[in-house]
Formats: sequence, C-alpha cells, structure tokens
Amino acid sequence: MKTVLKFCFVILLFSDSSLYSQISLVSNGKTDFTIIIPSENNSQERDAATLMQKVIDSMTGVTLPIQEKSSIKSDKSIIISTKPFSPKTRKLAAPHPDGFYITSDKKSLIIYGGNKRGAVHGVVHFLGKYLDCRMYAPHYSVFPKKNQISIHKINEYLTPDNHIRIINGDYVHQSKEYRDWLMTNEISEEFPNGYFVHTFHKLVPTDEYFDQHPEYFSMVNGKRTRDQLCMSNPDVLRLTIRKLRLEMSNQPEKNLCL
Repeated sequence: MKTVLKFCFVILLFSDSSLYSQISLVSNGKTDFTIIIPSENNSQERDAATLMQKVIDSMTGVTLPIQEKSSIKSDKSIIISTKPFSPKTRKLAAPHPDGFYITSDKKSLIIYGGNKRGAVHGVVHFLGKYLDCRMYAPHYSVFPKKNQISIHKINEYLTPDNHIRIINGDYVHQSKEYRDWLMTNEISEEFPNGYFVHTFHKLVPTDEYFDQHPEYFSMVNGKRTRDQLCMSNPDVLRLTIRKLRLEMSNQPEKNLCL
C-alpha cells in the first residue's frame, strides 16, 4: 500500500510541475498577454514584435497588444529584446548577433536576441518549433488555426553554425520577411557595395592598368588577356591590398570582401 501511495505521489508531483510551468498565451479566443519591447527599441525588436503579433492574430483572431516599457513589472508578458531587459536575461551572456535565447515560466515568455537579427530569428524559431508555423515562399505560408495556444516550459539557446547564410534568387532577395523565416542574410548586409565575388576588375581595373602594365594580367596561350589578373605578380598583390584598405575604410561597417 505504501508503495502504491509513493507511486501516486510521484505521478502527481510531475503532473503538477508540468501544469505549473505551462502558460496559455491564448485561451478560448482571448488573451491576457502583452508583447513588450524596450522603450528605447530598435528596428529588429519592432520587426520581431510585429511578426509575433501578426502570426498569432492570423492563427487565433486575437491581436496581442505591443507595449514599449523601460522596465518589466507586469506578468503575462511576451518580452522581446536585444538587450538584457529583464532580470532573467541580465544573468545571461550576450547572444551571437543572429542567435537567441528563448525561456519561459508560468508568467512570461522571453525572447532575447543578438543585436543583428537575433530577436527576429528567435520569434521565427518559436513560431516554427512550438506553434507549427511555416513559410514556404514569400506568398505562401501555413499558420494553423487554433482557439488556444499553450506552451510548456522552454529553455533554449541557439547560435548559427555559419556566420554567412546567403541564398541567391529573386524570391529571397525581394522578400525581407521570407529571408527572416529562412534565417539567411542579404548580400548588402555583409559585403561592401560592389565587393561580392567577381571583383578582380575593381581591385586592379583593366582600363587603368592593362595598356601600361600588361604583366599585371594573366597570360593565356602566350598572350596577355584582360579577363584575369596574374596572381603570381607581387605588384598585383600590392595594388589589391591598397585598394581593399581604401574600400574598407570607406565602408567600415562591413566585415567582408570577396
């Protein structure tokens, strides 16, 4: 008899723990939750909050209000930020610029993202993994209809394996929202203007150097050609480094040249 009682107590303990950590964002077409972003917010925090609001509205017909606050005092909040805005996030290390933390308890859901697109990626990950939402193309998404949205305790940190995640194609470049769902980058976000692949003609311009210095250019079948640089010529390396230094100083916010 004692063994049976102990077993029942363990089941009850775990069941109660699960219920304790569960939060209901929407119940019977109603919500007590508010999306909160810092009062001094940035564009990606606003984008992330708007995306969360839009998708939950599409799923349930319920529009969660978005509020800007300087501090967190209320319960029943979805907190989205790129800064250590809540007591919980102040204890965490700064996330990767495109990475994010997602954590929850019975009172709140927190998405704390890096200072690039981390908050948006956190919202996308939450919507996809926990609410089964998908965007398959810029104008084709699947947001399942629900009358109730409840989640159990979440504690995740994700960081991208690759810093650069670029997919070529007009359908990606023309839709910022679709790029966010794919968690990819736009070329202009990472590379200086005009310096993404096929850049030999910019580094050592043919029109400027070919006539007086044909030796800067590759030899094909015994003849100098304008198509490629001569990579074995030390002057070509010197000119390339000089030009790159100039371009990098003109666009210091960019990290890469290719």
